Amino acid sequence: MKIKLGTPWLVTQFLLAATLLSGCVFAGYRTPTADEPHAQLRVDTKDYLRILSLNEKGCIAHYKVLAEGPSFFGIGSSQSDPSVLHLLRTDQDAIMEYVSPRHGNMCRFHFSFRPEAGERYRLLGDRFIDPKGDTFFGKKIPAEKCGVIVVKEGTENQQTPVKAEMLRVDWTPACSRFITPEEASKKRPPAPPF
Repeated sequence: MKIKLGTPWLVTQFLLAATLLSGCVFAGYRTPTADEPHAQLRVDTKDYLRILSLNEKGCIAHYKVLAEGPSFFGIGSSQSDPSVLHLLRTDQDAIMEYVSPRHGNMCRFHFSFRPEAGERYRLLGDRFIDPKGDTFFGKKIPAEKCGVIVVKEGTENQQTPVKAEMLRVDWTPACSRFITPEEASKKRPPAPPF
């Protein structure tokens, strides 16, 4: 049997070598056991949501999908089930990525909050129309945006909003990490006013 060394074969070998040399680990977010301190999270969204974990260098290393949204073209339905309870670790912030693809455009952001042991949380996410909108050629137009709200569920249907911190990502091939707003403004200064 003769192996033909064409472009697909070389690309496959290169990708395999790069993956092995980069130190990537194909493991997901470590979910706490029932014996460990944990919080519970119900996800109620039609969009894509995953929880991330960082390595010792602060780079995004692992993730676990909590809700699978539609494809990039808005085809398909979500597989999020609000009755499923996800266990969250309470020894670190819950860092999440929310992606809402609809009809060829995408809304994507990262956020975090600190879960408390023994508490139950609910995450709601969707798209909405912002009446303030955006400026398009000097004219204000309504804009479609996406967002999430995290609430702590108490007894007797009490819901308390939880402060979620928006995160900015510095994407590099070697390490994608979260940076402060000050670091982000230095890397990408604001556009000059017209």
